[in-house]
This record gives sequence, structure tokens and C-alpha cells, in this order.
Amino acid sequence: MRKALMGLAIVTVVLLFAASAGAQEKPFAERLKEIKERFDVDKDGKLSPDELKTARETLRKEFMKKWDKDGDGKLSESERQTIREHFRAEFMKKWDTDGDGKLSDAEKRVICENLGKWFKGRREAIRKAILEKFDADRDGKLSDEERKTMREQVRAKIIEKFDTDGDGKLSDAEKKAAFEKLPPRIRMRTMRIRKFLLERYDTDKDGKLSDAEREAAKEQFMKKWDTDGDGKLSESERQALRQKIIEHIKERFKGKGRFGGK
Repeated sequence: MRKALMGLAIVTVVLLFAASAGAQEKPFAERLKEIKERFDVDKDGKLSPDELKTARETLRKEFMKKWDKDGDGKLSESERQTIREHFRAEFMKKWDTDGDGKLSDAEKRVICENLGKWFKGRREAIRKAILEKFDADRDGKLSDEERKTMREQVRAKIIEKFDTDGDGKLSDAEKKAAFEKLPPRIRMRTMRIRKFLLERYDTDKDGKLSDAEREAAKEQFMKKWDTDGDGKLSESERQALRQKIIEHIKERFKGKGRFGGK
């Protein structure tokens, strides 16, 4: 089971490496290569479960050593703010070529062009890692059955690790403990997604999604993206969804955007 989770675990390690080593500008595949060179002790060209565990633990310690200034083992809001300000400064240093403290339309266009290249490389590297672990018939894609297997094994591993009372499911407290183990960047991204889903689908405004609300969200999602109406997403439909996400991210750099405009 641990082997089946390697593809997703490698992605987490790469994100930790980027945050701890200041490697955000490097292509995803290049970062992955550096991690393998550093932690592939037996030099077989891949990371074993033990090597991956060592990489994850080492990079997390390095990340916390760099950003956990009070040494309490967690990130306070002020420390998180310091991280955000640091990455904003690094971002502006790279892309604000005229040094006026804001992004012109021309500078934003350059960002969008590079962003598309970066996401393509990252997506291909993630896809390759997942296929290596879950594409059982080696046809270069995941069938519905292989996707189901991946979801089930990931869920089983999470349950195994965080189901402290052994009831076969995660309580709210256990879910919180699992969430806190995620890298800070992924936690923040997850929180933004959760906020979006609650704003759109939490019809009774109780701060969580009921089974009925989740089903309504799923139906609306499939209605929009399952264009052939067969009840599942084909590869072309998934590609259309990925492209829309990339376009949405690029839009953040237009107008005033996250870092301001001219």
C-alpha cells in the first residue's frame, strides 16, 4: 500500500523542498531530480518508501527551522505572515523588472507566459509519478478502475495513520490532526477551496457541507464539465478542466491582482 502512495507523496516532498530551499522558480521536474539526487541513497534512480520518508521528514525539519522563529514546533499567524511577505518580495524581485513596486501589463504578460510553462512541466511530472504507481496495465493512462484503486488506497492509508480510535473513519478531531500534517502551502490552498465550496454550496449556512449539499455540488460540477453526459470525465474533459484552472490563475495577474497593477 505504501508503494501505491509514492506518487502522491513525492509531490508533497517536492512542495516542501520548494518552500524550504527557496526553489520556487525551478521547474517541477528539476526540483524532483534534485530531491532524488539528494535522498536516493542506494542510487537506483528512484525513492524507496524509506528514502521518501527520510526526505519528507528532513525537508519538513528544514522548513520549520527556517520559518518557526520561536521554535514551538508550529507556525503562528505572524510567522505565516512573514512567509507570505518573503515570497511576495521574492516574486516582485523577479518579475517587477522596472523596480517600481507594482506589475505593469507587460510584466503580467511575461508572468502568464512563464506560468503556463511551469504548470505544464509540473502537471507532466505529477502525471508521470502517478502513472508509475497506479497504471497497472501500463497503457499510459488511468482507467476508472485504476482511479478507484488509487482513491481507495489513499483513503485507507489516511485512515490507518489518523484513525486513533480504530472505528474505521475519521472524526472531526482526527480530520483536524490529518490536516495539520499537511505542508503549510497545501493547508492554505485547501482552506481557500473549502471557503469557496462553503460560500457556494452550504445552503443551510451551518459551516459544513452535508451529504445532500455535497451531492448537489457534485451534480453541478458534472453538469458543467461532463459535456458528453456519460457520468464521468473523459481525458479531454479533464484537460478542459485543467486548462480552465490555469486560465483562472492567470486572471489573478490581470487588473489589480494579488500584487497590484499599474
